[in-house]
Amino acid sequence: MKYDDTTYRFLKGIEFSNGASFKICDKSNENVFYSDEYLVELSRNKKILHIGCVDHLALIDDKIKSGKWLHKNLLIVLIYVLV
Repeated sequence: MKYDDTTYRFLKGIEFSNGASFKICDKSNENVFYSDEYLVELSRNKKILHIGCVDHLALIDDKIKSGKWLHKNLLIVLIYVLV
């Protein structure tokens, strides 16, 4: 996997930002997705075992209000979830 120095610093936990965004490229058609959008689309109409979504507690309320909380967005598109 290739990534720049800025991305490396986030992956290693050297830096944190709740506003950072990283693009994931689907090589089959070169579409670019944001990670949350990619996970939601990958999970659509699937049955999954839910092992949790981790987030920073201070950010969850704002994410829920703005419709960007991954946990809820996954639950909306799934057929069945085993928790």
